[in-house]
Amino acid sequence: PAPTPAPTPAPKPAPGLSPQCQPDHERFKNYCPSYKQHCGPNTNLDQVPILEVCATTCGMCEVPAPCWDEFGSTCELYAPYRDQYCGNPLVKLGGMAFATAC
Repeated sequence: PAPTPAPTPAPKPAPGLSPQCQPDHERFKNYCPSYKQHCGPNTNLDQVPILEVCATTCGMCEVPAPCWDEFGSTCELYAPYRDQYCGNPLVKLGGMAFATAC
């Protein structure tokens, strides 16, 4: 029998582009534009991170790629206590010191 050819490697992003730069997933590409305002690290579409399935729509192919505020709403909630929490190394958000996260 003939040997099985090696699988085709995934295309590499162009130089300078983020490794997360991928075309919008076929299953979601018609929905991505409607959800662009929700792009961020804490949003899922059908239990899949939006930054993976709508990478192009969410700007992951821009140079540089967007910087997402992961804790924005939490930081706003705790803003009145900022002075109390910033100096305390035991207060963390997502494993990150409060002062760094906010």
